[in-house]
This record gives sequence, structure tokens and C-alpha cells, in this order.
Amino acid sequence: MTPEASKHGFSEVFTGESGYRRGIEADLRAFLSAFEFDRIEGDTRDDAVTAALRAFEGRTDVLTVLWQNGLLGYEERPNAEMAVFYSVSEMDRFQFPTEAPIYVLHPCVLDSVSGIRGKGPPVRAYAT
Repeated sequence: MTPEASKHGFSEVFTGESGYRRGIEADLRAFLSAFEFDRIEGDTRDDAVTAALRAFEGRTDVLTVLWQNGLLGYEERPNAEMAVFYSVSEMDRFQFPTEAPIYVLHPCVLDSVSGIRGKGPPVRAYAT
């Protein structure tokens, strides 16, 4: 347990492996559920960056974690045919590219986190 866990009210996530996992999962779902749509752009995009910096109280870069696990990508222009997600071809971009104009959530996130809806055409993560 970190020395500050009790002070910040999250010591219960350290009481066991499953408790820790559930705590992190709940924090991640809460962060993601703040976004109404699968495309995050404009002021909402700026809000996402700010919220990501505050999320997990600086213990992790949540946008990069989502990027490296293929759950957060970006589009270079609205309704692009294909979104860019972390892959072997993007290995040189280990950190999430926060300058991207439009963030997109992988379609599986919509199935996993209630309240997020699709906006525009479906996000295509990979070529078929």
C-alpha cells in the first residue's frame, strides 16, 4: 500500500488482488463514462486531456495506457475511413499523440462502458 492511500481514500483497493483490480477498473470506467460519444473532439477533446492529467491523481498517464492497449486511437480528420490505433507500425509513438484533432474509442469500449454512444459512422479500428 502506498503511504498516501489512506489519506486519499483508496486504501481499500490494496486489500487484495481482486480488490485492487476492481478499484482500478472502477476508476477507469468512471473516467471513460464521462465521455458521451466514441469520438472526442473540440472542447471535449481538451477536457479529455485535462481529465486524463487529473485521473488517477498522476499515478499513470491514462491516455497512453489506453493507446498502448489499443482502446484509444485518433482520426486525422472527421469521419476518416480508418482510425489510427497503436500497433507495430505505430511503435515509434509510444506516448499517446495528444496533438491529434479527434480521439476515438475502440468499438469494444462502447460495449464495455455504459452510456457511451456512437457519433457518426462506426469507428473502424482495423482494415477488413
